[in-house]
Amino acid sequence: MEHTLYIVDDDDGMRAAMARMLRRAGYPVEDFASADHFLEARSDDAPGVLILDLRMPGMDGLGLQHALAERGARLPVIMITGAADVASAVAAMRLGAIDVLEKPFDEAALLERVGLAIRRDQEIREQEFRRRAAERRLDRLTATERRILGLLSAGHSTKAIALRLGLSVRTIETHRYNIKRKTQVRSLPEMMSLGLQGMSKTGGEPT
Repeated sequence: MEHTLYIVDDDDGMRAAMARMLRRAGYPVEDFASADHFLEARSDDAPGVLILDLRMPGMDGLGLQHALAERGARLPVIMITGAADVASAVAAMRLGAIDVLEKPFDEAALLERVGLAIRRDQEIREQEFRRRAAERRLDRLTATERRILGLLSAGHSTKAIALRLGLSVRTIETHRYNIKRKTQVRSLPEMMSLGLQGMSKTGGEPT
């Protein structure tokens, strides 16, 4: 899915110049004169990159970052400013900004940061897609199957799991078969990888 570049800057000339430059580079662009206008217009989680002025009347760039965080939005941000100070730059980075560019900046610098932001966003979205897919598969398992899967992923043998749970080896093997069937994994390493994702979700061994 294509990323839209969102420019939020109260400087009409600067905003228009960036929009022209980025459209020439082949990106779809939407621009806004204020943080409030941007928040009113954007309500979905479509892929995009936010090019955000740090200092604006009303809600400033840091304020918009906070507002997006409260909404659970994960839009990558490139902060721009005509008067950078260390404290504001550090605050923007802590809130997840890819970088802080001081005006005037050249076209190459902005395009390089845009490319980086898009790559990072794609990685995060791919990780989230895999996590949700894993969760859907794990949700098919019973509590006992999840626990056995967690123990398998931790490196325990079938015999050791049987002793730990007070079950027969044959019962554990049956559970292993059911885990493989329900989650549609094709090998033990794939099963173990899925189990590790489940352990990371629960913070430990699935119960």
